[in-house]
Amino acid sequence: MRLGYSQFPSTNQAEGWNVGVEDVFVGQSGLTISGDYQASFNNRQEAWGTDLRYYVLPLGGYFNIAPVLGYRHLETSRYSTDGLNAGLRLLLVPSRTGAADISLTQSWVAPGSNDEVGLTTLSFGYALTHHLRLSTDLQNRTPASERIAGLASFWNGCFNNHLLDRSNSFELSIAFNKLSLKVLTSSRNQHEKTRQTRGS
Repeated sequence: MRLGYSQFPSTNQAEGWNVGVEDVFVGQSGLTISGDYQASFNNRQEAWGTDLRYYVLPLGGYFNIAPVLGYRHLETSRYSTDGLNAGLRLLLVPSRTGAADISLTQSWVAPGSNDEVGLTTLSFGYALTHHLRLSTDLQNRTPASERIAGLASFWNGCFNNHLLDRSNSFELSIAFNKLSLKVLTSSRNQHEKTRQTRGS
């Protein structure tokens, strides 16, 4: 779940808000569902839509790529368009724990039509905790040459973010090994006690 502030520099620095969900995984696959809504307080800008993304590479790596397919509606004081939204998303996770991430998404709304609009979105994210994440988004729309900036906070109801966090499997492995060692040690101690009892 995301909730944040938006600014529209190309519309007289208009201010607004945004809400949505991002990368909700479908089962154990790399398929995710995202949806968002944003609008300016002066009612001159509105955009909403939903997308499917499929992360091609194994989750938890330093780099991933995902085709994007969905539906999007864009409305401003100068134009209005809606239709298929298709493109590609690149994800870079520079930190070992997955706390920070950078993504670049290029897509086209109503591609091939007279109302086609290109969306280029650059996002920077940082996880403050397992549940709370901050994100800054910069978007440019062509050929309208509109720019949108946003700041949002994400609340993740799940304990782990499978897409970003590489440390979980390592921590789980350590915990499992400790448990195995404890069980093995306990079993050996019990075996020694049994031998001593039989010997006496």
